[in-house]
Amino acid sequence: MTATILAFSLAHTGLAFQNEPDGFRHLKWGNPPTEHMVYVGIMKGERRLYKLPNEKLHIGDAWFYKIYYSFFGSPERFMRIDLYFYGERNYKLLGSICQGKFGEETTKGFHEHAWTSPETMVVLAYDMADDKGSLSLGDWTIFSEYTEAKRRAEEAEKEKQAEKTEEDW
Repeated sequence: MTATILAFSLAHTGLAFQNEPDGFRHLKWGNPPTEHMVYVGIMKGERRLYKLPNEKLHIGDAWFYKIYYSFFGSPERFMRIDLYFYGERNYKLLGSICQGKFGEETTKGFHEHAWTSPETMVVLAYDMADDKGSLSLGDWTIFSEYTEAKRRAEEAEKEKQAEKTEEDW
């Protein structure tokens, strides 16, 4: 979701919030993928996605249809978790669950809540038109490295395309 990425990019200036996550479930930020994880694919900027077979697809009564673990770097380091859900009911449940765990949001928008600190981010976003949303948690340090690598890759691709078409003019 674009809104989630935007919130991750812009909300880095927040103060600490209660119960900041140091990972998700059994995996800490910076850890490598476990032997039980299944590789899903790679995104621009070398972000590698994994999933866990038999993953518990809920937090409390809020249910998810998929969960992706994101890793970056060499060696691969856990930087972010994205939990995807359907429906406004799940969005509202997750809002209550996150407020109970993390306290008041550090930033809040229309159908988007963020808890951020200099180390960690938690973003809950919902798209009413698609009736879908996501809950994303991540580590700022590794995520910042990823966004810089992604920016460099996009710049290199632009240069490559410009050079490739030079003779076409």
